[in-house]
Amino acid sequence: MVIIKDILPENNNLPENYYQMKKKMAAFGLRYVKIDVCDNNCMLFNGQFEALEYCSVCGHPRYKSSNTSERRVSNVPYKILRYFPLIPRLQRVFMLKKTAKNMTWHAHNQSSPRELHHPADGEAWQHFNRTHESFSSEARNIRLGLCTDGFAPFKQGARPYSCWPVMLVIYNLPPWLCMKQPYLFLNMIIPGPNSPSQNIDIFLRPLIDELLILWQFGVRTFDNYRQDHFLLRAALMWTISDFPAYGMLSGWSTHGKLSCPYCMANLKSFNLKHGRKSCFFDCHRQFLPPDHPFRRQFLPPDHPFRSSWKIILPLLKFVDPKIVRTITKCIQLYFNDAWPTWKKVLEAIKDEMWAKFEGKFMWPIEKAKVVRAIWETTCKERLRGMLEEERKRAMRHFGVSEISKCKGYNVGWIRLDIWDRLVSDVWTTDAWKNRSINGKRNRMTEKDGSITKHTGGSIPFMVHAERMEKQLNRKPTYGELFNRTHKREKGQGDFVDHKSKNVCEAYTSSMSQKYGPDEANHPEFDPEVWCDAIGGQGTTRTHFYGFGITPRGKNFISTSINAGDASYSACSRPNHEREQTPVEIDNLREEVTLVKDRIINLEDKVEKQASDTADIKKYLEQMMEMFNPARMFTNASIGPSQPTSQDKDTGRPPL
Repeated sequence: MVIIKDILPENNNLPENYYQMKKKMAAFGLRYVKIDVCDNNCMLFNGQFEALEYCSVCGHPRYKSSNTSERRVSNVPYKILRYFPLIPRLQRVFMLKKTAKNMTWHAHNQSSPRELHHPADGEAWQHFNRTHESFSSEARNIRLGLCTDGFAPFKQGARPYSCWPVMLVIYNLPPWLCMKQPYLFLNMIIPGPNSPSQNIDIFLRPLIDELLILWQFGVRTFDNYRQDHFLLRAALMWTISDFPAYGMLSGWSTHGKLSCPYCMANLKSFNLKHGRKSCFFDCHRQFLPPDHPFRRQFLPPDHPFRSSWKIILPLLKFVDPKIVRTITKCIQLYFNDAWPTWKKVLEAIKDEMWAKFEGKFMWPIEKAKVVRAIWETTCKERLRGMLEEERKRAMRHFGVSEISKCKGYNVGWIRLDIWDRLVSDVWTTDAWKNRSINGKRNRMTEKDGSITKHTGGSIPFMVHAERMEKQLNRKPTYGELFNRTHKREKGQGDFVDHKSKNVCEAYTSSMSQKYGPDEANHPEFDPEVWCDAIGGQGTTRTHFYGFGITPRGKNFISTSINAGDASYSACSRPNHEREQTPVEIDNLREEVTLVKDRIINLEDKVEKQASDTADIKKYLEQMMEMFNPARMFTNASIGPSQPTSQDKDTGRPPL
């Protein structure tokens, strides 16, 4: 502090040292008290036990023994509880006018019914007001909440140490202030190195003594906002903590079979067979109303209804990896013969696999045939893919390029004799090799000589045009766009297929015949010549060859010919309207019918969703009524865990 004081301007009011600063802070009355604690957390050495030097419970000494022959000036205790008195801090709240005014906010700002903006709107708060009218008649009386939890103040590499701060929250203030740091009071710091566990009430004794004074007698306090004195009282409304700390504060054991402090002895818990841990399974239905139909329903733990639902029918395939993994494991489990394809698998084996699949998932009965067809297709693809992966893995393992040299390879899910039969009787035969060669040739060949139609991928044509405009700092020509999307190496290589090459050559030749060999006299683009080059028909209903997707009924390509302003439609020759054929009209009618069917299905889904929403809303209202806080406070001994009259009559245990 001396260094900081030297840095500041002259005649500053900063104390010269730490001792002077403590003397100034003492005037505010915000001191803290050091209370010696037994090393075993048995007792506090304060009050009538302040003079003791040994614990009256376990006999442990209060002070550490001295290792030197010299006598200590003061003894060093094993543990020290640092306690911050509560009453002076509550009195200080009313010294600031603005804060003193906000201390009555809870009494004058009630929310509308069925809305909860502040704890004062809750039934617990209202029930407390009705029960203790003498306390609630003075709006300045303070409602407190206590929260505590342990934390490690040092790094993980250091010796384990856990201390427990105890905080107090003032709930008289508005919701935007009560949880702010200036109004969170640190009441005490429980020392470590271990958790206080069930002895936390020993450390809370000073706080309890002050709360008793504030509740029974009150303290005279000055209100700076109203300029008068009043008798300040306070009440601890609730505690905030996690479940283990809840057990420490309440005294109820939160471990074992009776860990629920609400259900108590009526809890439906059991011990696991092997781990012997307490398990709480399928206990939630006991909180439903006695006449709710779900109380009498039971589903085993592995029932598919307990899992989430996946929509697969519109996609006609299984997109959930969990479903595909289940099919893969099922194939590995039942693969007990040399089946090279799914078609060769016996029908009896397929039925067994389907039955196992039905036990894992569920679907509407009317969709069973569709799901079976999707399952068959998925099994076919997975078996083909799994065998192909194993063949490649085997050839890599032996370092060969022929599967015939991979006998004796251990797959894991295929028996060794079955693998050798597949290698010798299936994969090395001429029929299989010819089939593989033909399939590869069919996959790699299209009718116009290449598997690749264009180089643009899934990027729209207009996006390519915008990107080229940014690169060239001008609008690209149609020839540049066509080359970029139909030539390799970003428009500088060869054409990707024969069709694009033939169209480009035909268009160039026709332009030379129409406008002469000098390209300077050619227009930028001639849709009529382009239509002739691509075969006389410019477009399908939505696509114009060479220039991507075309919005139906709109002019996509327009240009000027010979400095004119005539616009040309990319969907047809200029000035010649093409009539739709009967086939196209029938196709359009079919599309309209499909759209109408989809609209009807969507309307049915919306109606069903509205009905489900109404049922959920009704169910939530029942749940809210069941968990009414007034019921919880006034009828603590009568809970949903208690046997109903119906259960008593039938002799069955309550659910």
